[in-house]
Amino acid sequence: MKRHWSKDLPLDACGEAVGWCKTQPSPKVAWENCEDGRWMIWLLQRRVENSKKELRLLAADIAESVFDLVQDDHKLADAWAIAAARRGDEEECEAAANAAYAANATYAANATYAANAAAYAANAGSTHKKIVADFVREHFPNPPEIKRR
Repeated sequence: MKRHWSKDLPLDACGEAVGWCKTQPSPKVAWENCEDGRWMIWLLQRRVENSKKELRLLAADIAESVFDLVQDDHKLADAWAIAAARRGDEEECEAAANAAYAANATYAANATYAANAAAYAANAGSTHKKIVADFVREHFPNPPEIKRR
């Protein structure tokens, strides 16, 4: 019997994600069918080398998708974090992310935080997780290599 590809997911993968992956015939099919962008971002951060810039751009897109839901007194910090993520200056991104975090905005310079914040800010549960997954596929059309390291 052939070993299922999901056995090669990182050992610290979320149980729910692993269980779902076991129902998918291949990483490519799983990537195409995934409706929780947070899982996809988590995997990308562990498997894609030199993807910081693309992950920052992804975070900016996600944060912009819920910008209208950000409280007015947090918009300035969030707008700065989005702009910093687009410019890509590491030092500015960190400062902007810290400011957005302090303002409790959408953490736009970090893809994981942006995805989580977007899902919760929208209060739409699975609907926004799917939107985040679509953003991920726009930036990363193919899944990262799934191979035990």
